[in-house]
Amino acid sequence: MLQVGSQAGEAPTYSLEALRTRETTQALHAKSESMAADLLDQIKEAKKVDDDDTEDEAKERLELVRYVGQQLKAVMKDTSVIDGKRLEINSYAERILQTVEEPVESAYLPKAGKLFRNLLVGAIVGQRAPGISDRKKMQPMGEKRANRESAYLFDRHRGVFYSYEELSLMSPLEVAELDISPTHPIWQSRTEFADKGEHAVASFEAEMIRGITAALKEEGVLGSGETYRPHLARRVLFLDEVYRSATSAKAKAEDGFGMEWKLKWGDETAVEPVSSRLYLNAGGRMTDLTFSGGSGPSDLILVLRDPSKSEDDDEDERHSATLDELVTAIDDFYGFDLNPYIHSSGQITSENVESLLRNLPKGSKKKYLKNQMIGRHWVAFRECGLELKPGDSILRYDGARTSDLVAAHDRATRGLYVFNMWISNPDAKDGNSKSFFIREPTSSGLEIVGYREGQHDMGLSLGSLWASGHVNRFDTGKQFAHRGLFGAIRFRQPLLFRSEAWDAMTWSDGRWMAQCLADISETQIRDSVAASGWPDFMQEALVYKLRDRQLRLSTLYGIEVSDDAIQPPNLSISLGTAAEIRSAEEKYSLPPGSLQAEVEESLSFARHPNYRENLIVEGQVVPCEKSALIRVLTRQRYPSGLSDRYERFLKTGPKCLD
Repeated sequence: MLQVGSQAGEAPTYSLEALRTRETTQALHAKSESMAADLLDQIKEAKKVDDDDTEDEAKERLELVRYVGQQLKAVMKDTSVIDGKRLEINSYAERILQTVEEPVESAYLPKAGKLFRNLLVGAIVGQRAPGISDRKKMQPMGEKRANRESAYLFDRHRGVFYSYEELSLMSPLEVAELDISPTHPIWQSRTEFADKGEHAVASFEAEMIRGITAALKEEGVLGSGETYRPHLARRVLFLDEVYRSATSAKAKAEDGFGMEWKLKWGDETAVEPVSSRLYLNAGGRMTDLTFSGGSGPSDLILVLRDPSKSEDDDEDERHSATLDELVTAIDDFYGFDLNPYIHSSGQITSENVESLLRNLPKGSKKKYLKNQMIGRHWVAFRECGLELKPGDSILRYDGARTSDLVAAHDRATRGLYVFNMWISNPDAKDGNSKSFFIREPTSSGLEIVGYREGQHDMGLSLGSLWASGHVNRFDTGKQFAHRGLFGAIRFRQPLLFRSEAWDAMTWSDGRWMAQCLADISETQIRDSVAASGWPDFMQEALVYKLRDRQLRLSTLYGIEVSDDAIQPPNLSISLGTAAEIRSAEEKYSLPPGSLQAEVEESLSFARHPNYRENLIVEGQVVPCEKSALIRVLTRQRYPSGLSDRYERFLKTGPKCLD
C-alpha cells in the first residue's frame, strides 16, 4: 500500500493511487474499528472518575468514527461500487479519521516568514494566480501540466474521476469546464446547482430550519405541528457567557428554545451575513446561518444573567449580570468599547415584563418564562451580529484541513482562492474551515446521515485587512486584479493565510471558480448585500463594487458576460426643507429631530429649499465629515461605521463618533 510522508510531525497520508484501492478501504475500516474500541475504553474510564467533559468529547468522537466505519463498510460490501465513489469515500474517510485523531489547532497568525509573504508581498506585488496565453488555453496540455490538475474531476457518465492521461489530451479550457462530483462535500456541481437557481440561500436556510426543528422535536421542545423560526426566536436572547479569547468581541447566548446564538460587535457585524450568503450563492454547501441585528428592543433584547446566582469558578466576569459588568468584561477581554453599540437598557420588573418580553416565543423553556425574568437586567443594541448554532441537528467539528493531500488535489478547495479574493477575505485559515456532520432522527435517536465541509467566520471581508466592510477600501478594476508578468493574474491585497491548496491551484481551477462567480445574478448579489441591514446607499455602493469585481474576474479569465462595464453609482438626497428632513428621518429610522439638528449645526449658511447632500460619488461613499445624514446614522444606528469603519487592530471607531 502506497503512502507518502507529510510535513515533519504530521500524520502520514495515503497517496492518490492508494486511495483508489479496495485495500485502503479495508485498512481505513480496520482503523475506524480500532479507534472506536479505544474511545469506548476512554468513555468507561471517564465514567469511573465522573469526568463529564472527557466523556462527552469521547462520545462525540466515537459518533464520527462509527459514521466513517459505516460508510467504509457499505463500500466494502458493494461489489459494483464505481471507481469515483471509492476514491471519494476513501479520501474523506481518511480526512475525518485524521482530524478525529489529531484535531486541527487554529493559529491566529501563520509563522513570520509566511506572514511576511502573505501581507507585504501580496499587498505590493499582488497575490499570484496562474495565467495562460490565449493560444495555450486551446491546446492539449500534455502530461506535465495534466499532473498539476485536480484528481477529483468527475465524469458523471462513467461515474469515475478523469485520469491524468485523459486530462493530458484536453486543453486547459476543456479541463476548466469539467465538474466536481455531485456528492462533493464542499461545493455543489454546476449541474446540481443549476436546479436551485436564484434560491440557493433560501434552500440552505430551509434545510437548516428543517434539521433544527427535527432535533428540537426529538428533544420534546417543539410539538409535532410546530416549526422553529430563527427570525422570531432571536428577538429575545439570554446571555450565557462572554467569550474569553477571540479576535473580535463575542458572547454566547440562548433563545427561549435553548438554541445557542453567538453575538458579535464590531466591524464584522454587518459583513458576515453578506459574505456567507455570497458563498452559498456561488455554490457552497455549508456555512454559518448569520444575521445582522440591532436598532433597539423592538428587534432584539439580551437578558443578562441572574444577579442572585454566582458562578462556582473564578471566571465570574464572563457571566455578566448587569450592563456595567458586560461592558467591563468586553473591554477587559478585547479592549473594545461596547458603549456606542448600546441602544437602551434597564431592569425587568413586574410592570414592564410583558412589554419588554412580548417577542418571547410561545413554547419557550420553563426556565425562560417571563415571570422567571423579573429582577434581571436587559440590554438592546444599535448594531450587532448574530450566528445561529445548529445544535444537535449538526455535529460541527473544528477544522477541515486545507493543506493536506486531498485538499491540495481538490478543485473546489483550490478554487476557493478566487472566491476569497473576490470578497477580499484574508482570514481563510484551517480553523475557519469546518466539518459538518448532518444528523436526522431515527428509531434510536439522532444519527449522522451526511457529511459536509464549509468555510466559517467570513466576517473579515468586503474591505481591508484593518477594517472589514470598509466599502471605500474595497477596490475595483485594475486595483483589485490585473494581469502581471508572464500572464499571471495578480490580486493586490494582503492575506493572513494562504493554504497549500491555493498554491496548487491551476488556471483551469481559477476559471472554474470565476465561472461560478459569473453565474451569480445581480438579484442574488443585492439580496446578499441586503442582509447587512445597512442603509440603501451603502448597499448600492457595495453591490456596484461586487459586480465590478465579478466582471473583472470574468474579463481576466475570458468568460463571456452580458455586461461589458459596470457604471459607478452617484446618489444624493434632498434635505432642503423640514418636510424632506422628517421624511429622511422616517426612512432611515432615526430619532425625530436628530437629523434636523445635525443639518442645522453643520450648515454655516442659510439652508435653501434646493439643498441636496451627496451620499455616493463615483461609487465611493461620501466621508461622514461631508454628510449630516451619514454622521447621524453612524451615531444612532451603525456605530461600526459606514463611510469610515471601526478598525480592529487599532481598536479605533469611526471618526464621526468622536
